[in-house]
Amino acid sequence: MSRVTPSEVKAIVTTALDDATIQLWIDGSSAIVDRNAPCIGGDEALLTKVELYLSAHNVHLNSGTNKGQI
Repeated sequence: MSRVTPSEVKAIVTTALDDATIQLWIDGSSAIVDRNAPCIGGDEALLTKVELYLSAHNVHLNSGTNKGQI
């Protein structure tokens, strides 16, 4: 289960992607974070931040605009 929402990702990065597509990137980021949680330390607040910024990074790279910076 993901820790962040498409709205939270869109607060960081401007994108024309719809929420369903953003959720796909969130789900992928969540799987990566879950698999690496022991290495990250297991602190839920930190895991949430990592998931959020990884999701925003992936959305930005795949949004087709790539005009701003995260």
